[in-house]
Amino acid sequence: MSQTKAYSTVEVLHDLLTSCMAGEGSLAEGLDRMDCPVVATSASESPEEQVILYANDAFCRLVGQPREQLSERPLHTVYAEGVSADASRRFGQSVQRDGASRMLLTVDTNSGGARRVEATGLRVDASSGLGMGAAFVVLVRPLEQAELIPAGAPVPESYRIALLVETLFRRYIRENYRQGMHPAQWSALRFFKLSPPDERTLTSFAKAHHTTMGTASTTVSTLVGKGYLKKHGFRGPIEITPEGEKVLQQDPLGTVAEALAEMPEDERAWARHTLTTLVEGLDGDND
Repeated sequence: MSQTKAYSTVEVLHDLLTSCMAGEGSLAEGLDRMDCPVVATSASESPEEQVILYANDAFCRLVGQPREQLSERPLHTVYAEGVSADASRRFGQSVQRDGASRMLLTVDTNSGGARRVEATGLRVDASSGLGMGAAFVVLVRPLEQAELIPAGAPVPESYRIALLVETLFRRYIRENYRQGMHPAQWSALRFFKLSPPDERTLTSFAKAHHTTMGTASTTVSTLVGKGYLKKHGFRGPIEITPEGEKVLQQDPLGTVAEALAEMPEDERAWARHTLTTLVEGLDGDND
């Protein structure tokens, strides 16, 4: 499955199912060996027809219901109110079409509360050990399990989210040292590629990136020396060259853009709103 390289949670499911189908136990037994919540459903794009075939012990504990009450129940009925039926349908369609997918959602718990989780679905096309030729296997991971500090540590949720932002930032920065480049140089190439012609100046670049004219000049001069930018006079416009366009095709930011493009539209809208609010808040703190 091509999707198994995209998400580590899909890799875990794929490896488990491969082991089970090789005769090392039934799918149900394999699911029960997993500490994280996993549920198998019938393979359908329709939320009403994605009925639960088997829920492992960890999933039953997560939602606070015994297995017999979950059996043959549509999976979406364990979601908390407010989860879009369209989002559930897109999730099923994506698993059916691509073999794997992810979705952020909220599940109700038996205590009357709700938990935000990440659902990762994988399609099983061979015999699943559940009496059907095809099934969806969905790993439901509470979001706090993805955090980098112990769940019981006395740290505010806002700080935990900030740690996730730091993790994303560090992974992205690692990718910035390609083609003999570094982060400021990638930013400069993007700026002179995307800015309106009348703003492609050293002054505009320095202002947009909150840096000094000296630092901006050093970055631009380096890129001119590499043949990626071209200056027209001392105060004239700065243009990206064909060589610069070519190296920008390897822009590490493209990896992030591709990941966002794979998200459902409503999740992208949520991400845009949240990140815009965060950026505006940080800008306000620096005023």
